[in-house]
Amino acid sequence: MHEAKLVEDIVRKAVYVAHESGHEEVQKIYIEIGALNHATPTSLRDLLNDAALGPVLECASFQAERSPARSEE
Repeated sequence: MHEAKLVEDIVRKAVYVAHESGHEEVQKIYIEIGALNHATPTSLRDLLNDAALGPVLECASFQAERSPARSEE
């Protein structure tokens, strides 16, 4: 499942950034999904909420939105 891999990468990156910046926890993860990506905001939020996140992300809230398609003029 493509979304599961995306969530795995998001979790790994969030934990890495928290540790590198000296933070013990992440409060919020915001994800903007490109208009042409097949993942949906709902599926990513659900997978993030169901993931085994560990202590760094256990209190984090997740927000995912689809970005509008842009036309090149």
